[in-house]
This record gives sequence, C-alpha cells and structure tokens, in this order.
Amino acid sequence: MTMGCERGPLGCGSCPQQGVWPLVLPWDATRRNWRANAQLAPFVSAVTPSAWLASEAETGAYRGRRPAVIANAVDDVFLQPVGARVRRSLGGPLRVLVVATRLGDPRKGVDLAQAACAALPFPVALHLIGMGEPPAAPEGLEVHTHAPVFDREKLREAYLNADVVLVPSRLESFGLVAAEALCVGAPTVVTPAGALPEVLAGHPA
Repeated sequence: MTMGCERGPLGCGSCPQQGVWPLVLPWDATRRNWRANAQLAPFVSAVTPSAWLASEAETGAYRGRRPAVIANAVDDVFLQPVGARVRRSLGGPLRVLVVATRLGDPRKGVDLAQAACAALPFPVALHLIGMGEPPAAPEGLEVHTHAPVFDREKLREAYLNADVVLVPSRLESFGLVAAEALCVGAPTVVTPAGALPEVLAGHPA
C-alpha cells in the first residue's frame, strides 16, 4: 500500500512507511522483497482479498499476472440473527465507533475520524477500540478509548451499540471491520480508500 509513494511499480526502496507496522525492521528491505516477488510471480498463483489490491500488485512485481481475488471471511458470530438494535436516548450524543488494530497508525485514519466528529453540529461520543494511544483529539470532542476486543461476541455487541461504525482508513487491503459491521446490520460509513468501496458494495469492484 503506497501511502502516496510512486516507487512501487519501479521496484520500491526508500519506503515512506519504514518504521510503521509491519515494516519495523531497522533497515529498508522493500527493494529486496519486490525483487523476490518479481522472481516468484511466474511460478505462483497469487491471491489477494480485494480487486483493489490485485490491481496494485499487477502494476508492481506481479505485472501482467493479475492475482485472483478471494475476499476475507467474516466470523459466523457476525452473521447470527439479531434483535432490535440498541438506540441512543433522545438528546444523547451520537455514538460513533472506530475499531483499529493500532490507534496511532496513520493508515487507520483515527485523526480523520476525530476531525469529522468534531465538525458535526451536534454532540458526538467517539469510541475507539484498539491498541496504543490515538492522536490528540480536537478540543471539546468527547473521546473514549477502549482496549482491544478479542472476544467476537463482545465485538458484535460493540457494533450493535454504536449509532455509526466509522472506518476512516487512508488505506485498506480489505476492511474486515466494515464487513463485520455491515453483517451485524450496523450503520457503517467508510472512506473511499483501498478496498473499502468494494466491501461497502458487497462484492469486488
């Protein structure tokens, strides 16, 4: 995922994401990895979770060999029939939920969620689920940070209790949070980034 870098199709190197998970090695191995992928490409059947990522791969090391697309699976717990959604009390703040592995990862766009919620003309309570510290929030915005939720049932409850599940990512190779929230029936808003429009549409683009 390029984060605006145009070196990918040319063989990578000097990666702007170096030091950001998962590129946590003390050296930049992106050029070596690109060459290894290019050498493997004629001999493997590559698979990606989204048409967007397949297109990205096809312009780089897998040029001329478009990977197959098999979407990520959603746990059965999110497909169970549900009763009436829990709604906020009249006059209470709008409950907006963001779930991210690492809240400080700029690719997850927590800062975008904070700015958007702060700009709304009514009270909002932004709930963040994930590891680490989020970016500093705008003054006056009500923000609640929660530890990661690994229990699928509890995560389903979190989706159900949100008025809006927001996926504000700058890049997503698939967007499992969006898929889970949609399966639960939670109102879901995504940025037009990476594969998120595919997930929202319910099929590969």
